[in-house]
Amino acid sequence: MEQEKRIILTDEEGNQLSYTVLADTVLQGKTYLLVTEQEEDDGETACDILVKVGEDDEYLSYEFVEDEEESENIFKVFETILSEEDMEV
Repeated sequence: MEQEKRIILTDEEGNQLSYTVLADTVLQGKTYLLVTEQEEDDGETACDILVKVGEDDEYLSYEFVEDEEESENIFKVFETILSEEDMEV
């Protein structure tokens, strides 16, 4: 079984948030991650899409995709990727 990939994000207030990476892809030169914070009580998983916006020697910088059209298009790609791996989102 593949090891779970986790990333830690720091919000504007300095709080650290831990996410599980469900999938990643590169489209039009941009790196996207499909992440989840935790599984909901009903077994459903709330997902977010992040886009890499920069990197330095130590860290990669990601932002949440806020554009609705971009988010929908990227989500469709992730659905295809995960369906090939027998996972659902």
